[in-house]
Amino acid sequence: MTEEELIAGCRQKDQKAFKVLYNQYAGLLYGIAIRYASNNKEAEDVLQDTFIKVFQNIDSYTNSGSFIGWIKRILVNTAINSYRNAYNRNIETKEEIYSFPLYDENDVFDNLAEEDLLKILDRLPDGYKMVFNLYVIEGYKHHEIAEILNITEGTSKSQLSKARKLLQSMIKKTGIEVLQG
Repeated sequence: MTEEELIAGCRQKDQKAFKVLYNQYAGLLYGIAIRYASNNKEAEDVLQDTFIKVFQNIDSYTNSGSFIGWIKRILVNTAINSYRNAYNRNIETKEEIYSFPLYDENDVFDNLAEEDLLKILDRLPDGYKMVFNLYVIEGYKHHEIAEILNITEGTSKSQLSKARKLLQSMIKKTGIEVLQG
């Protein structure tokens, strides 16, 4: 089934097309959802909510831009809303709870295996992880993150800086070898 046929089938509420869409994209989207979620159950909930929104709003897809890009945007927005609803608290984390040594800003991430980085990233406090994902992985600017998460731009920058430093510290503590060059 081509992507166009898949979209047309979903617009006609064809259950087979819904199933194909889910089977085709669930793995990829779950990988993105887990980056934002606090645990597997939350990632599964975000994934399920995303597919519900895709199925309910398939008619609003205008065929401009990539279809998977449209679905990913829905997933990221769903994950952000889940974060807001689940915690409904200030994104800032007290530094004394998560104390860590400060290292030079040499980029220890350059040669780190993606799987290792994702495992370490998952251990970040929720606020750090959310800002890190939005800025580094999704490419949002600090002013956009501030608007999305209802925080100041300075808080977004601070959370990103703290996330990077904590990630560096965690990488050094876990003993993962980072190959240079």
